[in-house]
Amino acid sequence: MSMKREYGGIQPGIPLGPLTIRIPGIHYRFEWADFIQGLLMCTVCLSIIPVLTGKLGMSFEVALAIVILNGTLYCAHVLFGDPVVPGWVTPAIPLLIAYCETFAPGVERIQALIAFELTFGAFCIFLGVTGLAKKFINLIPNAVQAAILLGAGFSAIMLIFNPGQGLKSFDSYPVTIVICMCLSYDLLFSDYFRVISHNNYFRWFMVNPVMMPALALAIFVGPLAGEIAWPVYTTDIFTKPDFGSLIRDWTMLGAIPVPPLKMFITGIPMVVSAYIVVFGDVIQSQALLEDAQKYRPDEKIDYNPNRSHIIFGGRNLIMSIFGPDISMCGPLWAAMQVVVCERYKHGPAAMESINSGAGSFRWGTWVGYFLAPVVATVNGKQLTEEMLQIYGAQRSRNPGAQPISREAALDELINIELVTQDAEKHNIDKRPNIVKQLDWQRRSLLVGVSMREYITTHPISDAEMEKLYKERIKNHDGNEYNARHILVESEDEAKAIIAELDKGGDFAKLASEKSKDPSGKQGGGDLGWFSADQMVEPFSKADAKMKKGETTKKPVQTQFGWHVIKLEDTRKVPAPTLDSIKEQLQMQLQNQRIDTYLAELRKAAKIETK
Repeated sequence: MSMKREYGGIQPGIPLGPLTIRIPGIHYRFEWADFIQGLLMCTVCLSIIPVLTGKLGMSFEVALAIVILNGTLYCAHVLFGDPVVPGWVTPAIPLLIAYCETFAPGVERIQALIAFELTFGAFCIFLGVTGLAKKFINLIPNAVQAAILLGAGFSAIMLIFNPGQGLKSFDSYPVTIVICMCLSYDLLFSDYFRVISHNNYFRWFMVNPVMMPALALAIFVGPLAGEIAWPVYTTDIFTKPDFGSLIRDWTMLGAIPVPPLKMFITGIPMVVSAYIVVFGDVIQSQALLEDAQKYRPDEKIDYNPNRSHIIFGGRNLIMSIFGPDISMCGPLWAAMQVVVCERYKHGPAAMESINSGAGSFRWGTWVGYFLAPVVATVNGKQLTEEMLQIYGAQRSRNPGAQPISREAALDELINIELVTQDAEKHNIDKRPNIVKQLDWQRRSLLVGVSMREYITTHPISDAEMEKLYKERIKNHDGNEYNARHILVESEDEAKAIIAELDKGGDFAKLASEKSKDPSGKQGGGDLGWFSADQMVEPFSKADAKMKKGETTKKPVQTQFGWHVIKLEDTRKVPAPTLDSIKEQLQMQLQNQRIDTYLAELRKAAKIETK
């Protein structure tokens, strides 16, 4: 039993500065309806896993560990006195993805994400501790707040009804969405359902959870309408998050160096953009709770934007250290906050306190993270959610792969399993040549993972990048050359061509007739524009000594043969900047790392060749 509050008072708790500690079962009643809804809706939180695996290169198990860590911190809001259902900073996710993709994959991209999330968290905490968060909201006119709320609603609707958005789009499941949306709307807002459920526990239980009946209905409506396949779900398999690899390979506590100051500075515009979205979420939180308050004079809802900022700012700070997350830690999951608030309006019998609804919901999602449902069975073989997520991540890495819905990915996975079972039935997997190929594929996978982990644990420093850059541009003379050439095998052939040119011969014609280089046959020996570092040294030195329109008086020898060169033109160009060739330098240094790795293995190994 939870502690009782006075009529019209604030829900009991333990004061802790700007926070108030509320423990489930002690300071608020555990609500099973919200817990079950949270358990079902945990799949929404899990949907960020393909983004983490695809954009950051994490394994499924590491990405799951991040989801669980973030999900654990969701529970901090009600625990410390913030009566909301927290969520992602969803509208800012595409912006953060685009920002992170401006950095090289691997260590640098993770550093950029860490720098952003740490700065964002510290900024939000600062606003909360100083009280500026509440002051900002109070300074915003009601008309502007209303515009923000309406804009957020319109944005959500546009996202739903924008074709081609996969699971989020109306065009994917029009019949299912319409029917279940109508049921949810009636359960949320219809007085009729309140009346018929008033004195009937079964009816009350069916109506009170709100989202659960709609989700249950979708399981049947979707397949009957032909929009999704009939699912087979169980919850007897536990997930296997890899917290060890997360800390070791993906955080500053392990292999990731502390981001340089430059990343913190360049991330400030992204921090500002994300906070604009968060500010709208805070206004929505306050508006939804103020509306709910009108229906419940028995409880004074204690919502404080300053406290909210401290909590979700702290969540981002913690995640930046222990599990950098693209979804970010926001103050509100608007859709589920609406559901909780509408149930709360039904009175104390439906929900004791706004804290009990929000807290129980988030405890439900937390439990759901540890359950791995079987999404389908194929001739008795179970296909788990983990298998589906791994397949989706691998599929997205294929060149030219187009995004598909979860149902389409599941259908492909089922087909793969069917063909695999048929192959095993005919003992194809036991054929000697297939066994060898499977072994090589296993080796290839292990080699790829091992090399990536070596590069991750041996990050490239800024000093190394700067040194290689200086080496790359040291031969850059500030010029680009436009030249033609004729390539032959012997010096005598080259001399004969020079003599013919001296008599007035046409260079392009001679190149097409005598040059063994493809440029001779196709374009009269035209090489286009090039810098000195793009050509072998004897060739580039000859260009540098020539004047516009001049032809070499002596043949130029390279490893390719003997050249007769005509300089068509020159132009001044600046040396490439470090940023413009950073990706090339990154790749070169990574290749050097791999060479070092192989050298270390060879040195430690006993190798005998026959």
